[in-house]
Amino acid sequence: MSYLHWSKTRPRARYNLAGSGVPSAEPTTFDTNLPAVTMTSKGPYGDPVLLEALANRYGVDINQVLPVPGTSMANFVSIAAAGQNGHPVAMESPVYDPITLSSLFLKIPILPLSRSPEDGFRVNQEELARALAAGAMLVMLTNLHNPSGQYIEAETILGIAEQCNKTGATLLIDEVYLDAVPIARGTSWWSAVTLANNIVITNSLTKVYGLSGLRCGWIVGPEDIILHAREVVNLLHVDLPTPSSELALRALDQFPTLENRHRAIHQAGQPIYRQWASGESRIRSYPNFGALFECFQLPPSVTSDQLEAHLVSKYETQVVPGRFFGIADHVRVSTALEPAELTEGLSRISQALDDLVK
Repeated sequence: MSYLHWSKTRPRARYNLAGSGVPSAEPTTFDTNLPAVTMTSKGPYGDPVLLEALANRYGVDINQVLPVPGTSMANFVSIAAAGQNGHPVAMESPVYDPITLSSLFLKIPILPLSRSPEDGFRVNQEELARALAAGAMLVMLTNLHNPSGQYIEAETILGIAEQCNKTGATLLIDEVYLDAVPIARGTSWWSAVTLANNIVITNSLTKVYGLSGLRCGWIVGPEDIILHAREVVNLLHVDLPTPSSELALRALDQFPTLENRHRAIHQAGQPIYRQWASGESRIRSYPNFGALFECFQLPPSVTSDQLEAHLVSKYETQVVPGRFFGIADHVRVSTALEPAELTEGLSRISQALDDLVK
């Protein structure tokens, strides 16, 4: 079973720690005076006003931007557009399951690019060099890393892009969680697409801003790849939903309000999680860079599937098993719950470990 199918169809437990982003926001969260929306399409590849707003945000030409319905769609389209026939993709491992399935569906061979827990989920530079030497023309990463939430610094990304450039390869980075870093840590906003001309990024209004229902995502990259991406999009849909584009524009104008919402949830959840993790000696946790989820390693005697099944059946609690990402000894948990709910949910994980750890 794929992660997305599991996520959509699993029974909902009383304490749901299986989320990965900020809870959904209604439009009134960021704008209490919404105008009426139109149903008339405003552009063949996205509303020109939305295109211009995104281009301005990234400091690129309007022809380097393509709106699409969400980041998952953006990743699929980007892999199809940037991948080259007969050449493999070097793909991080562990990795968000739909990214792997997109490559397999497109029949693009995968060369694993290790981001191991033992190395803090850093990109394995030796494996990257071997993959490029073996003919990889696309390198796929997530930043923040999904599922670990770890951060790749701009200098590291630039170095990877330079390695890719030597062989003519493209670097594709899913940045759907990256905007959480400046919100939570008070650093400057940036995107990898500004670092080199062989980088493509994907993003959306979903994980950080809570507007998953709008299905507003985008691809930003070199014009030739965006042109190819438009051809792929033509096979998947005709026009983007106009109401979604108009509401997305309003959201872009009100980013500070949505950022404050994310910051407040992060600041409420982090102390609770960190206090629990510091007292739970049976797990191994990792630094947090702003994501509203945490990934931790379980003791050797317990798999993530065992823990998840036990939590659901006995403790009415849900976590995401690491097998969906290729790390069966880890689980991912949301910290975006209300404080009392988060505290109780984490307590129930400890109770389940009491039962399972021998």
